[in-house]
Amino acid sequence: MRIGIFISSFVKFMYGKSLDDMNPKEIEDAITRCVRKMRDLGLNCAEISVLEMETLRRLCKVTSKIEDFYFTIHELGRYGATKLSLIDEDERKEVIDGLKETIDYSSEGNIKVLTVHPASFNPSE
Repeated sequence: MRIGIFISSFVKFMYGKSLDDMNPKEIEDAITRCVRKMRDLGLNCAEISVLEMETLRRLCKVTSKIEDFYFTIHELGRYGATKLSLIDEDERKEVIDGLKETIDYSSEGNIKVLTVHPASFNPSE
């Protein structure tokens, strides 16, 4: 079992803004500093949540350089698997493409776990 924290919230607490509102240099500084503080506390696991694919891309450039740390990511809300139940085929295709892109970035970014919630209802209802 691993014990960690929600690093996205830690970043927001430390910097007063979310990862989605940061430029690449700020993301690198925030993640590096937060990981260092977490290690000082004996933690080696962090869950990440971002809203935008561009933020994930920038974030994974940073996480790919950090060794001996366990990152997990929560699916991006815009591409949440619950949206696979949408009636509109084009919207479903966009979600599938977004999930694939999320998986690709996560694999390159040293993300060990990607949490994807299964579709359980039609979110348009």
